[in-house]
Amino acid sequence: MKAREKILQAADKLFYERGFANTGVADLLEESGVHKASFYKYFREKGEVGLEYIRKRRELNASQFKSLVTLYAEFEKVADAWGLALKREAKKQRLWGCPFAVFSNQIRSSQLFSDKDQLTHAEGEIEETVHDWEEIFASYLRTNPIKRKSNLSEKQIRSFAKKILILYEGSIQLYFMTGKEEYLEEFRSSLLFLGEFYRTIP
Repeated sequence: MKAREKILQAADKLFYERGFANTGVADLLEESGVHKASFYKYFREKGEVGLEYIRKRRELNASQFKSLVTLYAEFEKVADAWGLALKREAKKQRLWGCPFAVFSNQIRSSQLFSDKDQLTHAEGEIEETVHDWEEIFASYLRTNPIKRKSNLSEKQIRSFAKKILILYEGSIQLYFMTGKEEYLEEFRSSLLFLGEFYRTIP
């Protein structure tokens, strides 16, 4: 593995587990085993690593969501599989809240980027991440996975997709805050309740 990939692999682990603000270049060097000179061959400073980290997280997360809705035609099975996946990550101690929420909070509350362009790009990546999620779930909901007699309107689909994301973010952040898996179970049951609500509305 090349030095650049080692650095990004270390960043993915440390930025998620410790937070971007709590991870320095020295930490990245120690975790990756890369020499300082090699780091500065690829990155001017930590901010550039942060931008690459959030881009790669965006791609990975979108891929995971697309796989989830592709595997299961029925909404109930999506809810079951998603809930189980989150609980599995929690049991392996790999669920530390939403990486995008944590990253966004830290970059907006501290001067963590050397220039405004980096901050603007980072904020743009996070905004596009949320847009990606909405589009993935809206596209899925257009296939009528909750088995209605008539399809939902586009306005209802958009509302449904946003509520899915609100449930997801709220559940994993509450789990992160409390360490209680009951919030992950509530996520699954809340998704099912939401599906039933949209299935029955006129």
